Amino acid sequence: MQQKSKDTGLYAGSNESRSNDSSDFIEHEQPMSTVSSDCAFLTSWQPTIYPNGCCNTSSTICNSAGNVLTVALAGNQLTGSIPTELGSLTSLNLLNLSGNQLTGSIPTELGQLTSLQYMFLNSNQLTGTIPTELGRLTSLSWLHLESNKLTGSIPTELGQLTNLTILRLDFNRLSGSIPCEFSNLKALSDSNFAGNPLESTTFNAAVS
Repeated sequence: MQQKSKDTGLYAGSNESRSNDSSDFIEHEQPMSTVSSDCAFLTSWQPTIYPNGCCNTSSTICNSAGNVLTVALAGNQLTGSIPTELGSLTSLNLLNLSGNQLTGSIPTELGQLTSLQYMFLNSNQLTGTIPTELGRLTSLSWLHLESNKLTGSIPTELGQLTNLTILRLDFNRLSGSIPCEFSNLKALSDSNFAGNPLESTTFNAAVS
């Protein structure tokens, strides 16, 4: 991935759609100052953003042990694919890469981020299918994959995300039906599947 310009706010959507998101941003405390192997990966991945290490930056928050908790690179005009190495940031609770120009598929390695609560990959140019491995992210509360070019069916494994409150899959190229397993998503309060050639299917949670 390469960076063209810098805007490291914690927004859920691209610059053009921020006002329409369910929540414009997520606030965090200031990061601690410790170097870790997490930082070694991030500084090698985005040296222009992290020239002096990845903690104590506007786009990354770490805990006292130096483990990265937040990566927020929304609206940076990043290009290329999502690094598979992001899956090694196992303490991560927020990943925001929305509003960029990312291509390629969603790495299956993101299914290793079992502490993740918020994932924003929306408003890019991602292709391929939604990895079934995302069904392992049982701590996930918000999942934003809208406004990409994702294809295939919606994985039934997403029905295991019982803490999910927001699910946005709208404006992709997904086909088939909404899995009946989504009836398990009792906490779901905001979902959107519009703009996909899906069959009409209902389940016991709100669908937009």
